[in-house]
Amino acid sequence: MKKSDMGGKIDFYLIASGVIFTASFIIGGYLINFSPEKSKEYGKLILEKEEIIKQNNQIKAQIFFLGSIDNIQKEAVRMGITSQKLLPYVTSPY
Repeated sequence: MKKSDMGGKIDFYLIASGVIFTASFIIGGYLINFSPEKSKEYGKLILEKEEIIKQNNQIKAQIFFLGSIDNIQKEAVRMGITSQKLLPYVTSPY
């Protein structure tokens, strides 16, 4: 291989890497929104999402608790225990 051929390949790789860097910088700048209004909206949406997830988990816990009470009451009735006798033992955390 001649030295001049080697220099041409190095120049090609330098130019190609420069083009890739420039393109990625432009695309990255386009994808990242620098608008403060959009950033605030995105932040609000993230907080809303977290609040909805929290509420969803609370509802799931309530459903589980109520389902457990229903099962306890059914079993108590099957065993001949009335709901009034169970009432002092079953308290809702909600």
